[in-house]
Amino acid sequence: MTRLTWGQHSSRIFEAGIDRGVFYPQSGPGIAWNGLVSVKESVDDATQTLTYFDGDAVWNQITLGTFQATLSAITYPIEFEPYDGYSSHLAFGQPRKTFGFCYRTLVGDAVDGLSKGYKLHLVYNALASPSEVHHVSITGDTTISAFGWDISTVPVNVDGVMPLDGGGVRPSAHIVIDSTVVNAGVMAAVEDLLYGNSEGGQPVMPTPRQLLDLFEPFALFRITDHGDGTFTASGPDDAVFMTSATEFQMSWPSIVMISDDTYVASSF
Repeated sequence: MTRLTWGQHSSRIFEAGIDRGVFYPQSGPGIAWNGLVSVKESVDDATQTLTYFDGDAVWNQITLGTFQATLSAITYPIEFEPYDGYSSHLAFGQPRKTFGFCYRTLVGDAVDGLSKGYKLHLVYNALASPSEVHHVSITGDTTISAFGWDISTVPVNVDGVMPLDGGGVRPSAHIVIDSTVVNAGVMAAVEDLLYGNSEGGQPVMPTPRQLLDLFEPFALFRITDHGDGTFTASGPDDAVFMTSATEFQMSWPSIVMISDDTYVASSF
């Protein structure tokens, strides 16, 4: 193992900015959310329970929370009003419905600046609770009134996702896709769904299952289950290689050893 180094320009990665907000109603295509100023991400309070044995703490159990956010905007799509508690643009305080939304944050480093890449944030089952809006008289130093919402979510099942440690994946309401690590073809396919495409495809919020289906054709390492107890593994030379005339070896991040003779393998 080589000695650790610090301060390399390529490792000085940061995130900044927010753009390409999209609001997805329960029915109909997504709508561009112009005027989205900020999204403050958070998680509701996770609880910790300490278990003691003979006076010593032996176990710390954490109950994880769910994704929450605070949105700030100087305007919003008119189609968002029923989700903000308005009825027919008139009566306020009506029951609100859940919706989806997405936005993009930029990724930079000391070499490429903010042109290094970006992250797509997909939020599911969001429910908006409006914050107070401060309206003031027009003066020579008038500022634009800002709107705000506290967002709570209900997680959705993330079917078919296997983390690299081989454990299970709990439902989630927030999925992040990083262009600096994801295949460019996958990013283009995801954005064609989120934003629509030139061939007439309407902007929609893909389900986690639909996202996985987009990744599969671009997988470098592929496992094909033939349904009869056999499978085929294909990939780069350093992922699948013969060790003898009758034996082969697989080495890839999505292969997780369970024991000396048992492992879990998936396309990646």
